[in-house]
Amino acid sequence: MDYFNDIWFRSVSKMITSRNGTRSAALYGAIGIMAGGKAILCIGNGEFELEAPFLYWSYPGESYCWKTPPGEIRENLWVSASGTRFERMLGALDRISPHRRYLFLKKTEMLINTFERMRECFERDTAFHRRRLPLYLEELMVHLADALETNELVSSRMEKAVMHLTTRIVRSPAAALDLEQEAAKYAVSVDYLRHCFKQVNGISPHEFQLSQRYALAIRLLRETELPVGEIGDRCGFPVHRLFTQFIRKRSGFAPRDFRKYM
Repeated sequence: MDYFNDIWFRSVSKMITSRNGTRSAALYGAIGIMAGGKAILCIGNGEFELEAPFLYWSYPGESYCWKTPPGEIRENLWVSASGTRFERMLGALDRISPHRRYLFLKKTEMLINTFERMRECFERDTAFHRRRLPLYLEELMVHLADALETNELVSSRMEKAVMHLTTRIVRSPAAALDLEQEAAKYAVSVDYLRHCFKQVNGISPHEFQLSQRYALAIRLLRETELPVGEIGDRCGFPVHRLFTQFIRKRSGFAPRDFRKYM
């Protein structure tokens, strides 16, 4: 029956890990759920620390990877596929969230159960089970729609405001963050801007800025010979002691020890 020939499943997988991935171009599109822990999405020039649960998706050819913050374990379930039906599903997700490739969720039980049934079918790999995989994927989209109805969606105007602020933080993590000034641009309160930012990114603006400062610090410690004090200054910590405390709290090492052992 050609009904089943518009989608090809490449993998249905589950991973509970603290490993970091290697950024590479994906051969196929993917839809996944980060079901537990924290994860760092590395895509483009940015690194985004996200707290589960959230749904994510990607297109073939996109270069990205997932990392795990120090001391965290993340639980990841995903399906990788190709074909016109899968492309329509990716397009539908893009229309829900046009500026980012992830959606935070409050209800995940049904989504995770469907993923597990898909994984069982994929592993059994009989004609009977292969015919059920597309049906389970469509069921996944139904459960996702139900889950989104329980979320408080941010207006398009405020989502653009948040993404503009997010981009600025990613490009210049050391710059001072004046939320009052940002809120005034859109005639909203600081609390509401902070609320919208968390709805979109999963963490507060302050925590997001710290995650970007940490990513920049680790990159400079690993890839350059710059003095530690200069790295701290570039990351928004002109006081050496505060920079040392910041790196030690997040990595378990002082900056010089991190450079030596990590």
